[in-house]
Amino acid sequence: MRVLLQCPYYMPEVGGLESHVRDLAEGLARRDHEVTLLTGRSRPGLKKRETIGGVEVRRGWMPALNPSVPGVRQP
Repeated sequence: MRVLLQCPYYMPEVGGLESHVRDLAEGLARRDHEVTLLTGRSRPGLKKRETIGGVEVRRGWMPALNPSVPGVRQP
């Protein structure tokens, strides 16, 4: 089965939600599911795409994580 998860923060960020989503995603991957996780780039230098624990992690811009991006109007 192909599974898509989304979490505002993910590894290397550490917290309750991040740990729960990591355990869920990696557990599904160990059971031979194809898991992709969408998350924000919370730190400079993080790769846009990598595999962690059998989970394909894709990082991109998320408005809630980047409130002061020049040229973007905030509500």
